[in-house]
Amino acid sequence: MRSVDTSGYTKNAEYVAALIITDIYDLGCTRVVLVTTNTCSTMRKAWSIVEDEFPWMMIAPCQTHCPSLLLTDVSELPEAAQVVKE
Repeated sequence: MRSVDTSGYTKNAEYVAALIITDIYDLGCTRVVLVTTNTCSTMRKAWSIVEDEFPWMMIAPCQTHCPSLLLTDVSELPEAAQVVKE
């Protein structure tokens, strides 16, 4: 919906949640039913802040990002790394 220059800001859960909440109010809080983000710990903390503000809203992890993270973890296993190397 928009870009935000976050240079110089600490990207903690409170800051990220404030950006999301601002966008939801700008769009109209009755027009937004789902927020999709990545799954890092900062975003998971931001989810709870957004859900406190909008208890009816759902927050979901990006469905394409989850398998990518899983495959990255699997590729670090010694057995998988050997197969990739071969």
